[in-house]
Amino acid sequence: EAIGVNNHIYHIGAVYIGSVFGIITLIGMLLLTLRRLSIKNVRRLSSFSDIFVNLVLLIILIMGCYSTLVTNAIQPEFDYRQTIAIWFRHLFMFSPNADLMLNVPW
Repeated sequence: EAIGVNNHIYHIGAVYIGSVFGIITLIGMLLLTLRRLSIKNVRRLSSFSDIFVNLVLLIILIMGCYSTLVTNAIQPEFDYRQTIAIWFRHLFMFSPNADLMLNVPW
């Protein structure tokens, strides 16, 4: 608000700009994982934990892109800034408040 951006414009910017960068990151992670699994020399030098971490990050990216793109289309009235964003801030300050997640859709 201090620089003239209202909540609606902030939300639109966060969703669309975040979606673009999320999809770019997802494509990059897909390419990295495919390279690690399909090229024999790279696969041979990869440990189990390398492959496991790649797959976990890939799943997290897919879930994030899905929740951003689909949840915002299906439930546009849901305001993540009043629930998930505050929960993350509390989590990063080591004082999580699980009640903030009660009304968050799957």
